[in-house]
Amino acid sequence: MHSPDTAIEKILIIEDEPDIRANLQEILEISQYKVTTASNGAEGVTLAKEIQPDLIICDINMPVMDGYEVLESLQNMPETSLIPFIFLTARSDLQELRQGMELGADDYLIKPLNIQDLLVSVRTRLLKHQRFVEQIQQVEELSQAIQSQVKETESHVQEQEHLLQVKDKLLSKILENLSDSVSNIHLIATMLKKDTASVNQSKYISILESEANRQLKLLNDVIKLQGLLKPENVDILKRYDLLN
Repeated sequence: MHSPDTAIEKILIIEDEPDIRANLQEILEISQYKVTTASNGAEGVTLAKEIQPDLIICDINMPVMDGYEVLESLQNMPETSLIPFIFLTARSDLQELRQGMELGADDYLIKPLNIQDLLVSVRTRLLKHQRFVEQIQQVEELSQAIQSQVKETESHVQEQEHLLQVKDKLLSKILENLSDSVSNIHLIATMLKKDTASVNQSKYISILESEANRQLKLLNDVIKLQGLLKPENVDILKRYDLLN
């Protein structure tokens, strides 16, 4: 019996004998399953694609398409390939049953049917399929979580690589400019110190030394700026257009 909060499971019966078909339908509907019936294999395949049942009960010996052809046809279609499939057979012939199981049937029932055997088989196959679906969903969720983590890691690595590139470019450019400037300033200052004939020697030396100190201060500021170029500061740097 199903609880009010449980979705009613759909069962498709494919059986060419009207009395057996009606008897199966009555038993399953009393057990609160939603039942759809088909009188031959071709009709059953069409209905299976249309209603996507939770389980199919199918006779083996039928006109138009026999049970083997029905099962093979359903398994060749992605939308019906995973639906649990139970064979009905009037004979307990082992070769016939083996053929059905090799084709991918989940279970088989021998006519005349025992009601308890029928309900147990149906319930067992539905529960097994439900667990299988849940496992697939868990795998898909895990896969999505892994993909998300991989993307996040890749993004973090790319940001770090970009920051390293910015640091390298900034340092190279600043060091190149400041090295030349500071070298020139100190060279001129040294030359002026040796030129005792210059009236404005002290004034020029003072200006040059002041410029050298300014350049050195700028270099120190740039070095401090490098400390800000860290992954955790990327959003702040982008906000003020300091990181392109």
